[in-house]
Amino acid sequence: MELVAFGTQEGKVKVGVLKANKAQTLYAHNHAVVALTTSLDRTKLLCGHLDGAIFVYNFDASADSEGKMSGMGNAPMLATNTNAEAAGARRIIVHPCPPQVLAWGEHVIVGGADCAVTFYNPQNGHKVQSREFSVRVDGEITSGACNPSGTSFVSGSRDKLRVFNFNIRSRKWEEGVVVDLPNSYTLPLLRWKDDGSRLCVATLTGAVEMFDTCMRRYRVQNNAFELTYVCHNQVIVRRMSNGTQLVLRSAMGHEITKVHVQKERFLVAHTPASLLVGDLITCQLS
Repeated sequence: MELVAFGTQEGKVKVGVLKANKAQTLYAHNHAVVALTTSLDRTKLLCGHLDGAIFVYNFDASADSEGKMSGMGNAPMLATNTNAEAAGARRIIVHPCPPQVLAWGEHVIVGGADCAVTFYNPQNGHKVQSREFSVRVDGEITSGACNPSGTSFVSGSRDKLRVFNFNIRSRKWEEGVVVDLPNSYTLPLLRWKDDGSRLCVATLTGAVEMFDTCMRRYRVQNNAFELTYVCHNQVIVRRMSNGTQLVLRSAMGHEITKVHVQKERFLVAHTPASLLVGDLITCQLS
């Protein structure tokens, strides 16, 4: 089922069912919706409201035996402390300011007018880390996005991008490079390419900047194949002759240490705990 989620100023969170051309209310809150995002597996919806409350809606938990979603009747369910569970929504975080930037990677990441990037545990809502910046220098955080693997986060503020990378060994977020974009003013939107190899940034002046976000790139077998490491657990393998490519990704989050191309077709990627196998012709993965 293809769904499009959206929020209203009245505090309702709805989904549009594309095939039926209808909208259904998931739940309602007393304050306007300011941000929405999904989990990496697209089974959960994270909703931020004007009062700082952040709710999570679990589509898997709300699906009944016929594949329909509960809490989607004609009357919206009010997500308060007493009946949020009945609505299918659970409040997990109360942020100190409106969470106008929401992202969900290894942690739930929140930004807003306080110019702080805060990382929360998605299971219990406890604060894990926080990094504060000067509102006078950077202004408020107006945009942010996680890469498809959830291990890198980029925030946008006044004329500036900040990169945060998740260290898989220390299990902590580390601040990376800072990219200055002079005369860009507010950065209202950031979007990653689906394979994680590009980041597009929209500016208030109408410009769109595109960045190559790969960690390293090299070619093997007499330049016949190009390997692009976009993060520790994801590699894009591209055949140079016709542009065919396949994305190798460890669903368990293990680091891909090396990739072999066998018989100009089969791919074998090694991680410390597993093997990933792919076929460049059929584009199938193990």
